[in-house]
Parts: sequence; C-alpha cells; structure tokens
Amino acid sequence: FEPISRDHPGLVHVLHVGRNDEEGFYYYVMELGDDRETGSRVEPGDYEARTMGTDRTVKKRLSVEECVQHGIVLADALAHLHEHGLTHRDIKPSNIIFVNGKPKLADIGLVAAAGQMTFVGTEGFVPPEGPGTAAADIYSLGMVLYELSTGNDRLQFPELPNDIGNAAQRPMWRALNDIVCKACAPVAKKRYPTAR
Repeated sequence: FEPISRDHPGLVHVLHVGRNDEEGFYYYVMELGDDRETGSRVEPGDYEARTMGTDRTVKKRLSVEECVQHGIVLADALAHLHEHGLTHRDIKPSNIIFVNGKPKLADIGLVAAAGQMTFVGTEGFVPPEGPGTAAADIYSLGMVLYELSTGNDRLQFPELPNDIGNAAQRPMWRALNDIVCKACAPVAKKRYPTAR
C-alpha cells in the first residue's frame, strides 16, 4: 500500500513503514490530517483529527452536493486501490480523514490483497458476504454515503428521513439515493461492478 498511497489524492499518504523486530510490531508514518477545530493549523497538545465521523457529530447530515463531491473522490480512490489488487476492508466515517480540507481513505491497518476473507471490519459497514473484495468495499462506501446523506445510522438502511429537501433538491437527492441503494445491494452481483 505504501507506494500506491502516494499515487492518489484520495488515499492517505504513507511516508514511511518500519518494523521493530525486538518488540514485535510494525509501524507507519502518514501525512498529518486536519484538526477537527483548526483545520491545517495544528496544535499538537489539542489535536483531534477531523474525520467524516467528527463531521457527522457537527452536522447530522451533509448536503447532497457535499456527499456527491466526497463520494467521487472516495470512489476514485477505491478504484485505484482495487486496480492495484488491494482492498481496504474497513471503510467507515471515522476512517476517512481530511487533509487540507479534502477527504482521504485512512486507517490502512486492514488493507490486504483482494480475496483475503478474514472477517474484519465494523458491523453495518461489512456486507452480508463479508469483507475482502472490491464489491465489499463498494458496499461499505455506500453505507458511509447513506449515513452522510440521511443522518441515519447504517443499521437503519434503507430507511429514509422524512425531510429530503425542497422540491428543487429532491431529484438530486433521489439520484444519490439510487446510487447508495445499488452500492448497498445485499447481493454482491447487484452492486456496481467497479468503484470507478
């Protein structure tokens, strides 16, 4: 993942990977994410990363435009990852950080070669068939977009909120919801064939 991470603006850039054989662990150094309160101006003592999860606590749900913009960046990053034979296996709002105001897939500790079916991930973001495939990552991203666009918890899918915007916004909101429903289809073959 390390060299691939620096080839795409939607993936957190891993700058160094190391291993401590004596203590029995590996580590990596990544680019610094924005602070929840101050953005790219970081005070180390008060730092809290800005993630999609922290954004959801501030704004219960995002506008359709924000969801579409974030979805395009993240789907393209996923496609890049998949095209290099890797899967993320734990896409959720708290694993999407912001760097200079742009969303990036982060928390790469579960990234693995496609097809590794070890059951990992977070309930509700993992599809019925389990993680480890491109289709599973697409499902997870769809659930992130579901939470962001509806303000609901992913375990409420496909329930919709009563207020889906004014008459002018409804067609865009419905189009986004159609995309989310296809990405989150319970049967993998009914999802998008690729993140692209």
